[in-house]
Amino acid sequence: DTPALAEHFHYIKHSKNRHTEYPIVRLCALSSLRSRLIHHVAFGPSYQGEVNYAKQLFSHVSDNSLTIFDRCYLSAE
Repeated sequence: DTPALAEHFHYIKHSKNRHTEYPIVRLCALSSLRSRLIHHVAFGPSYQGEVNYAKQLFSHVSDNSLTIFDRCYLSAE
């Protein structure tokens, strides 16, 4: 953990006086169900939601593919 990482990724607060011991990264991945290979990843500070990172991956989805989302993604839009 460095001050630069802490400034960019931030800590998650548990209460007024407590937070995680290290900065937290939020990550969203586009992977193949058949091969389980990860094709593309979007990540960044934890204060942005997963849906924001998922939107960055849409351009990497093939036109002839079946894309499966967790239910939180559809309820967010």
